Amino acid sequence: MAAGIVGLMLVASLNLLAGAARTRIADNDHRTALMLAQQLMAEVQQQPYKDESITGLLFGPELGESSGGTRANFDDVDDYNNFQEKPLLLKDGSPLIGYEAWTRKVKVTWVQPGTMTASLTDSGLELIEVRAIDPKGKETAVYALRSAYTAVDPPPSGTTAILWTGIELEVGGATPRRTAVGMTMLARPQSP
Repeated sequence: MAAGIVGLMLVASLNLLAGAARTRIADNDHRTALMLAQQLMAEVQQQPYKDESITGLLFGPELGESSGGTRANFDDVDDYNNFQEKPLLLKDGSPLIGYEAWTRKVKVTWVQPGTMTASLTDSGLELIEVRAIDPKGKETAVYALRSAYTAVDPPPSGTTAILWTGIELEVGGATPRRTAVGMTMLARPQSP
């Protein structure tokens, strides 16, 4: 009878350990997906709202900006619309090692400020959606808004200023992880 009780406890313990291991793997994949999506979102948010040149009238990348499958020439937020990458790369085209089976997608949409519904014309507000898809096909999305009415303050002539800061982190182990994130430091409403 004691052997039967010990056997039941052993089976229950093994099931509990297996469940904990599955939860740990799922949590690690979710944290990795968030990290990858946030890294690309930070890159998109650093771009100007739109390209002020004559070629910037189009929504999406202008001619020559998406050559070679990289985003090195993207110079405004809407250039990232419908961008998809696999394997994952940094903006300069260098690979993110260890994430070859992952996919990232970006969608940029004009939205109405009051209702957040999609707009067919430039409303001055863009909704940015970045999705990271793990090797099993599970998607994790992050969202942000970008307004036409914020801009980086140029530093006064003859001064030194920090306009952007970033960090690159690499964690070793059995499956090393590397990410780079940055942000614009100064923003203010544009003068009319």
